[in-house]
Amino acid sequence: MNQYHDRKLSARLPGRILFGLMLGCLSLSVGCFNSGPYKVVEVSGKLLYNGQPIPGVRLTLTPAEGRPSIATTNANGEFTPWYRDETDGVQTGTLVVNVEQAEVDDLMNVRAKVAPNLQKLLSRFGHGGTEKFTIEIYEATDDLVIDLGADQ
Repeated sequence: MNQYHDRKLSARLPGRILFGLMLGCLSLSVGCFNSGPYKVVEVSGKLLYNGQPIPGVRLTLTPAEGRPSIATTNANGEFTPWYRDETDGVQTGTLVVNVEQAEVDDLMNVRAKVAPNLQKLLSRFGHGGTEKFTIEIYEATDDLVIDLGADQ
């Protein structure tokens, strides 16, 4: 009787191992598609400089840890950052704001109107710029205003 029981147990063991491995892989793959230990909230808003909306720039909103969010301002300086894949939003907490010229051809005419401000803006708040600008975000909002101030 013990021999029969041992054979039956050993016959089910590979199936249980396979099931455990499949369950482990599934839980790992599901974990790859969320924001991890970071809270992500949806935001949208407007970028201002010298009191004017700044169109045609790419914003990078970078937390101290985790992944940055990226957005491109439209003709009215409005933006909605995306966090990853098809997830809009930013990680909560303190974020460093960097700007750079967007690679969007249809905004070239709009950007030409603000070229003097844009060059000053890039030299101050671009990657490697002279100043660091931070914002704090802890909840979702659709009226965020990032006002980078005025020329010095």
